[in-house]
Amino acid sequence: VLQGEDGWMFHYPIGWLYTESTSAKNESWCWHTQLGWLWFEKNSFAESYVWMKSSDAWIYIDIENGRLDRYYNYATEKWSGF
Repeated sequence: VLQGEDGWMFHYPIGWLYTESTSAKNESWCWHTQLGWLWFEKNSFAESYVWMKSSDAWIYIDIENGRLDRYYNYATEKWSGF
């Protein structure tokens, strides 16, 4: 993770995220230009799970198969790219 001073950070494999602070230490809201607002907490994010506000659902970032450009949306039960 590369953290900038202006709220932006680069996280591999997701890419650039704008972070919003929360009062909790282990969770954060982030803005991704293609995925919108994402929420994650330390344990779920370590397992590649992120909450996507636009679909009110958990998504799974597919890093295990080397496909860093896609995610699985549990609401739609489909793979999508970003």
